[in-house]
Amino acid sequence: MRSSRFFLAMLLAGTFTTNSLMAQQPESKNVPKRLEKQEQAFKDGNYMFPAQKKSNWAIGLMVGPAFVSSDVKAGAGGGIGGTLQKAFGHAFSLRGQLTTGVTTGQNYQWAHGYVNHGSVNPWQKYYGDVKNGLFGTPGTKARKVFYNYRMTWMDASIQGVVNLNNINFYKEQNKWGFYATGGFGASAYSTYVDALDLSYDEMQNRTLTPAEIAQHRYNFDNVQNLPAPKPTNIFSFFSQQKKPVLDELHAIRQGNWLGGKIYETRAEAHTDEQQFTFPFGDKRTYIVNPFANASVGVLYKVSRRIDVGIEHRIAWTNDDLLDGQRWQEHGASEIGGLYYGRTAMTRDFDSYHFTALAVNFRLGKGEESMWWNNPLSEMYGSIADTRKIVKGITEDSDNDGVPDMFDKDPETPEGEKVDVSGRALDSDDDGFPDSKDSEPFTPKPCAKDVDNNGKAKDSDNDHVPDCFDDEPNSPANAYVDARGRNIPIPKELKCEDCEEKWREAMDRYVKENPDKFGGGNNVKPNDNPPISNTYQPCNLPSIHFDADRFNVKQEFYPDIYAVAKYMIDFPMVKVKVTGHTDKTGAGADVVIKKRVENVINMLVSQYNIDRNRFVTEFTGNVGINAGTSGSNPKQPKEDALGYLNRRVDFSCIW
Repeated sequence: MRSSRFFLAMLLAGTFTTNSLMAQQPESKNVPKRLEKQEQAFKDGNYMFPAQKKSNWAIGLMVGPAFVSSDVKAGAGGGIGGTLQKAFGHAFSLRGQLTTGVTTGQNYQWAHGYVNHGSVNPWQKYYGDVKNGLFGTPGTKARKVFYNYRMTWMDASIQGVVNLNNINFYKEQNKWGFYATGGFGASAYSTYVDALDLSYDEMQNRTLTPAEIAQHRYNFDNVQNLPAPKPTNIFSFFSQQKKPVLDELHAIRQGNWLGGKIYETRAEAHTDEQQFTFPFGDKRTYIVNPFANASVGVLYKVSRRIDVGIEHRIAWTNDDLLDGQRWQEHGASEIGGLYYGRTAMTRDFDSYHFTALAVNFRLGKGEESMWWNNPLSEMYGSIADTRKIVKGITEDSDNDGVPDMFDKDPETPEGEKVDVSGRALDSDDDGFPDSKDSEPFTPKPCAKDVDNNGKAKDSDNDHVPDCFDDEPNSPANAYVDARGRNIPIPKELKCEDCEEKWREAMDRYVKENPDKFGGGNNVKPNDNPPISNTYQPCNLPSIHFDADRFNVKQEFYPDIYAVAKYMIDFPMVKVKVTGHTDKTGAGADVVIKKRVENVINMLVSQYNIDRNRFVTEFTGNVGINAGTSGSNPKQPKEDALGYLNRRVDFSCIW
C-alpha cells in the first residue's frame, strides 16, 4: 500500500514538473498570436488540443516537357511555370500557378480530307484547288498534306493541393511526399501552322495571289507513305517506319520546328471568342478560354526550406482547335480525277499536358512546412514524454531505491548506500563514499584534508587531526591536549606504574597554564578540581532506540563517531555505558543488555577502541511514568516518553 502511494505521488510530481517546465518555455514563434492562449493552455495541461501552427508560404519554379493531346500527333514541346502556395492545414493548401510554353505537332500520315473545311482552314486555303470559284464544293481537287502546328499557351489558375501521405502513424516525418491538385483559371493560346516556305515576318500584312500560293506551298506528293507495320517491338517500329517519313518532312520544311518563324499561317481558330493580341513582340493573336486542371506529383525533402519533385498536369480547355484541327480524317474518294473529302468532326476536345521538374522554397521563419509535418507528432510526443516520466519513476537501473528519473548516479554499485539523489552516501562530505571511508564521520572542518582512506590527516600522529592541531609537529609519543598542544611531563614521571603522580603533575600543569584551559575562568586559586573538569569536559551524546529494538539506527552513527573520537583523543579515559529502557521484567533486561552490547561492539569493531575501556550499567526505567491509563490519565502518550527511556548514555571515568 505504501509503495502504491509512493508511486502515485512520484507520478504526480513528475507530471507537475514536466508541465511546469513546458509552461516556462517561451511561447512558440510558430503559433499565430490569436492562438497563443490555446497553445499555452495545452502546455499547461488545461486544454486537449494544441494550437495550429502558422501557415507557410512557399514559392516554386517548374520546367519540363509539354505536349497537346489532340487530332495531330504530338511533337516536341516544353514549358516553364511558377507557383505560390500557402498551407491552411497539414493536409490542404491553396496554390496559385502561372505557366507558359510551346508545343508542336506533326503527322507522319498524309491526309487530304481538308477539302470540305472551307477557307478558314489554311490547308484548304493553300492546297485545295478551286473549281467554279467555290471552296469546299464537291469536285475540288485536293493535294496530299501532312498536318503540323505550333501552339503557344499561357495560363493562370488557383488550385487546391491535397497531401496524400504526411499523416503517418509510424513515423515522425516522411522524406517523400505525394500530392494531388485540382483547380480552374483562364488560358490563352495561339496556334500557327507551317503550310508555306515563307516566314512569319514575310506573311505579315500580305495577301498571296494564286500564283504566289502555288510557288510557296510545299510539295508533299512525293513523300513516301508510312510503310506497312512489321512484327517487331515498339522502339524499332518508330525508328524503322515513322522516322524516315519525319526526316523527309523535316528536309522539305527546312526549319527549326520549335522556332516560331517557320509557322507563318494562323491555324483555324474560334475567331468569335474572346481574344487579344500582344502589342509587342510578334503580335500574335491569342484565344482566351476558361479551363480546369488537375495534377499529381511527388516531392523529396532536401532541407527544412527546400524540396524538389516531379509533377504532371493536365489542362482541359473545352476547345478542339489547340492543334488547329477539328476534323477527323477519313480520306477522300477520287472520281474522274477529282477528290471528294470525307471528314467528320472529332469527338473529344483538345487538352495540353505539362510534366515539370519542380523546386519549392519555403518562406518565413518557424518550424517545418505544414505539408511536411505529421499532425500526430505532437500528440505522440506528449505520450512519449508521459511514458518517459512513468519509466523514470518506476525503473531503478542500479537497484539503489532511487528511481532513475531522480537518480543522479544511475550506475551506483550494487549494495552501495546512497543519499536521496541516488549518489553513494558520503556522510562527512569528504569525497569518499562511506563504504570506502575508514572514517565516515570526519568532522566537517577536516573533510577537505583527508588521506587516501578518507581519514582526517594527522601529520604528527598525536590523534588530533591537522585541522584542529595548533601544534601539528608534536614530538613522537608526546602528551597533547585536545588542540594538539604539547603537555611537558617530567622525565621521572614517565613510567608505567606512576599514574597517580602523573595525574597530580597534570593538574598542577593545568593550574599553572590557565590560558590554555579556558582562560583561567574555570580554575580558582587553591582549587584542586578533578582533571575531568579542568582538562576536557566529558559531554557525550546519547543513543535512542525503537520499541523492542536493539540495533543502532543510522541516524545515530555520527553520535557513535563522536564518542569514538573522544576516546581516541583521550586514551586514558574510560567510558561508562548506561542502558535505560521503558519496560521492566526479564524481557526488558535482555533488550537493554543487547542495546549496550551493540553500542560497545560498534565502537570496538569500527574504531578499534579497547573493550577494557568500557564499564556497563543497566538502570531500567528512568522513572518517567509512561502510559495514559491508571490514576493519572493526563500523562503524555507512551510513544513520546518511551522514546526518551529507550536510550544508552555515555559518561567518562578518569
